[in-house]
Amino acid sequence: LKLACGTQYLTLPWPPARHPCRGRRSALVAAARVDSFIVDGMGSGQCSCSEVRRHDDLQTIRHPVLGESDSEPEAEHHQEDVAVDSDSEHDHQEYKKGIEALLRSTASEMKRGKTLVMKEAIRTAKKAGVKASRIREAEHALNEHKKQQRREEVEEEVEKFYETSKAKESKGVKQMLRVAEAAECRKEVLDRLQDSLALLVITRPLEEEEVDKSRTYLRQSCRAFVEAAIAGGRSAIRLDLDDGCKVLANMTLDPPMQHLIVQLDCVDPESKKFIPVSTLVATPAASDDFVIGRKEFKALEEVDVECALALRYEANGRRGVLCFIEPTPLRRDRLMEALTILRIACH
Repeated sequence: LKLACGTQYLTLPWPPARHPCRGRRSALVAAARVDSFIVDGMGSGQCSCSEVRRHDDLQTIRHPVLGESDSEPEAEHHQEDVAVDSDSEHDHQEYKKGIEALLRSTASEMKRGKTLVMKEAIRTAKKAGVKASRIREAEHALNEHKKQQRREEVEEEVEKFYETSKAKESKGVKQMLRVAEAAECRKEVLDRLQDSLALLVITRPLEEEEVDKSRTYLRQSCRAFVEAAIAGGRSAIRLDLDDGCKVLANMTLDPPMQHLIVQLDCVDPESKKFIPVSTLVATPAASDDFVIGRKEFKALEEVDVECALALRYEANGRRGVLCFIEPTPLRRDRLMEALTILRIACH
């Protein structure tokens, strides 16, 4: 549709997209709207004429496809309505396809700064009647993008957190761990925070009640060992660091409890070693430099390594080390506690 204002022409698409009017009055309604736009919005700045005339001597307005004039019979205008509806439906389908393509391309290239674009595309898709499955896929992509953004922000925050004094406080680490878990941060980030928290809990100063409980626990460990050693011996598996064999050993105490008597092999009564209790130093075998350097120890399974104990001693002016393997890490720890308490008591 081409309209004239003085010597100026304004071209509009015909038919008007999704225009509610059909038939004979369509052109007149559109022209009236353009008239109002030119006179009110542009007339004062663009031209001095307020009269809007139809082009081609303002006699007829022809459909760009059918070529029918405004003065044709009503039946022919009905055919024009059918054609207009068909074209509008085709345009609407093309419009929907374009929106679907925009959703797919935006979802596949989601990055920082594209969130608002995706939101607007989803809103437009809902209004245009795009398939619900397409919209759900786009919403899922948007949610995943938001999660990824939040995850990256929190992981950066965690790195900066370790540079602050709060990283040395269990309360601060707990708060940071909760935030990281809520943001679904990577496993290595969560593991680092959990390890930091565990270390702070273990190394923090004990409260008075905890000190009392610890002393009671140590006394129980020592008492259980002494009772077993005096009653007939406390058995343990010894790892021979020369040939890698595992043999059943037995530990007893002399009456004054000044010497630990270790029978290195229960089958051989002559394989006894008398060790002054005051020289005993018990540690986890995995932390003893001499033991971990032996190929016999390296050949152990991981479960045995976790339960192994290294016992350093000095007897007859010679230093040595024995390696025992307990059934569980807890049994190993209780044996270490008992031997440590005995050594302190002898001093």
